[in-house]
Amino acid sequence: MELGQLLAANLQELRRERNLSLGELSKLTGISKPVLSEMEKGSGNPTISTLWKIARGFQVPYTRLLEEVEPLGRVVHRSDVLEQSEEAEHYRTYFYYNVTPERNFELIIGEVDGQAPVLGDGCLIGAGAVLVGGIRVGNCVRVGAGAVVCTDVPDG
Repeated sequence: MELGQLLAANLQELRRERNLSLGELSKLTGISKPVLSEMEKGSGNPTISTLWKIARGFQVPYTRLLEEVEPLGRVVHRSDVLEQSEEAEHYRTYFYYNVTPERNFELIIGEVDGQAPVLGDGCLIGAGAVLVGGIRVGNCVRVGAGAVVCTDVPDG
């Protein structure tokens, strides 16, 4: 996305989140309503100093004005995510989502094949099934005191 459009989207979002009018934002930042309006339309060309004033007015980091806003929902395919495996490649993790200010969790999926009875010093693994709403959705292994790794390997 072009920088002006990105700034426009972020200004609109921040103003909407705080329920501010252009006039109220103008008072907080010391920037005129017409200039703010042009920026929200994506047609302004603000200076670094102007962006700092806006960031201070919203009480957000400068970079918040220029960051890409992630869509609320998106499909993530395994082929699009970072895969990491241990040396013998019997255990793999896939990083789907990182923690962001808008999302306070991360999603990492792990896979264990039949050649990996333990995952390191002191890790215990036990077999079982994953149930969601009483419906079996896969087999799993318990790793340590609370982590569960799901697999699609059949029982037995």
